[in-house]
Amino acid sequence: MYDDGSEAGVSMPHWFSVTAVVDSQLDGWMDDYFDGMTLQRCADSTWLKGELPDLAAVYGLVLTLRDTGVGLVTLEVKRTEGCGKK
Repeated sequence: MYDDGSEAGVSMPHWFSVTAVVDSQLDGWMDDYFDGMTLQRCADSTWLKGELPDLAAVYGLVLTLRDTGVGLVTLEVKRTEGCGKK
């Protein structure tokens, strides 16, 4: 067993911490599109923050933004070790 609690040949589960900034203030009814994400509305943008279980979910977020016509300004994705959402 290693110091991080993992065993040889067994990888620790990981999630992806995501922060996305879009170019408009999203209306409250759009919260359902981004279930599990925290939305912070600013004067001319919205910040979406949360944890997603895999890269397919990250890509799904980007596709949802595209499909709803929302412009993506920045996207930051960081892999996090551990069991994900707490």
